[in-house]
Amino acid sequence: LGLHGDLPDNPSGEQVMSALPAFALVLFLEAVYSTVMVGQWGGTIGKLVFGLRVVRNGDGQRPTFGISFTRYFAQFVSLLPFGLGFLWVMLSPTRRAWHDYMCDTRVVRARVQ
Repeated sequence: LGLHGDLPDNPSGEQVMSALPAFALVLFLEAVYSTVMVGQWGGTIGKLVFGLRVVRNGDGQRPTFGISFTRYFAQFVSLLPFGLGFLWVMLSPTRRAWHDYMCDTRVVRARVQ
């Protein structure tokens, strides 16, 4: 089994249960990575490379670690159904995804200093 638990097409209950610890570990590591990166530097490595930052909608400051943690898990809501919460960015006048509305954040282009 890989980190994401490469299960066959029709896994048995035992195979699913054996993949759960790896899935939980990956979920935990992703949550820590996202929370620390967004809370400390305003974005994950990908956002930073492309000159984007996550900021609080009201004051434009970097999100707190609590908001960053919540935003990570709120992204799962944006995945349902069929990733429509992410596609909503194209339709929203404020260019915010569902998880941004839920956490009162937005993604902006970083100012060059």
